[in-house]
Order: sequence, then structure tokens, then C-alpha cells
Amino acid sequence: MKTLDNQANHPIVKRTFRGVNTSRIGRGYSKAELREAGLSNIRLGKNRGIRIDVLRKTSHQENIERLKGLISSFSRANKSVSGKHTRKKRSESKEAPGTTK
Repeated sequence: MKTLDNQANHPIVKRTFRGVNTSRIGRGYSKAELREAGLSNIRLGKNRGIRIDVLRKTSHQENIERLKGLISSFSRANKSVSGKHTRKKRSESKEAPGTTK
């Protein structure tokens, strides 16, 4: 079984059944947790690999702290890339090498 501590991308889901508190690895983060962590665009989170469970309504502080760490690592990765990629023009990319007009 996977341990809860080493799974940074997996949320924790807590449950109380007959007075017994249990926690397990969840399917994904809730929308409320994403909003509280500062990620308003849910589609961006999905594209970055953050798991989202649209059925969950609860919000746990541990999950929000994990999300803040993930979001800050994404923003650091974006800042490390400097400059824009240069694109070739369509006419340059379609011409065969060695041909002239």
C-alpha cells in the first residue's frame, strides 16, 4: 500500500465511520481546495498534472498546503525558462532544401 507522506501529488481524504477516523489517498483534489490554494483556473491545473475530483466537496488544510507547494514549483519552472522560442515562417519551413525560386 502507498504511504501518505511520500505521495505529493495525491490528496488525503478523511472519513469518520462509527466514531473511527480514517484517512487514505484520494482520487483528486476538490475545487474548493484548488481555489483556496490560489489556482482559479482548474483547466490549467489539469494540464499541469494535478488530479481533480469534481465529486468531492470537502476541503482539508493538508491538501491546500500540498497544492501551494505544487503551484509554486510550477511557477518557478515557468520563470526559469527565459526568452521566447523562435518560429520559422511557413514559407521557410515548406521549401525543400537546395531549391530556389
